[in-house]
Amino acid sequence: MWSSKFNTEYIYGATDYRNKHILKYDFPHSRKTKFFLNIKRIDKTLKSYLISYSLLDKIFTRVMSLIYNKGPINLSNIEINNLDIEYSIKNFELNLIETIEISKKNDVKEFYIISLPSMYDLLNQKILRFELYNKSIKKIESKFYPYVKILDLTFKKKVDDIDTLFCDNIHQTLKLNQIIADKINKQIKLSSGILN
Repeated sequence: MWSSKFNTEYIYGATDYRNKHILKYDFPHSRKTKFFLNIKRIDKTLKSYLISYSLLDKIFTRVMSLIYNKGPINLSNIEINNLDIEYSIKNFELNLIETIEISKKNDVKEFYIISLPSMYDLLNQKILRFELYNKSIKKIESKFYPYVKILDLTFKKKVDDIDTLFCDNIHQTLKLNQIIADKINKQIKLSSGILN
């Protein structure tokens, strides 16, 4: 089973990602990310060895938080463009195809791509990342069918007790985890060539 619908975005800002040699794409914020990573490394080293630096850092951070009334300063806010999204999905697709091929070589009998639900399913707007993800997994399913099957668990209609199902937009509560486990179990029993 493979379920990484929400993890495709972790590549944004990456300087060296797994399929960079194939895609030949540099995410625009990768230099900024590398710069801030180096700054954070120096910062951590100084905090570890100099008490005075650590104290000044805490004072500076609190003063800036009070002045701007925004809480801790976050340097990782970057804007993602459509090209970044397209390449992150292409990277996901390459990883998924390789995973499928490895599973076939290791005598795995069936492969399921699980599309988990989120609160985004209930928005009445199109989200490019999820549209491209859905196209990608459908293309892969058709290429490798019947070995690869999609278990689509996304919400298709309004859900009444949505607040009891999610901790945030994508992370599920125990209640929803149990519901999903039951749905996965039922769908695999219906569509599995091994279990039937």
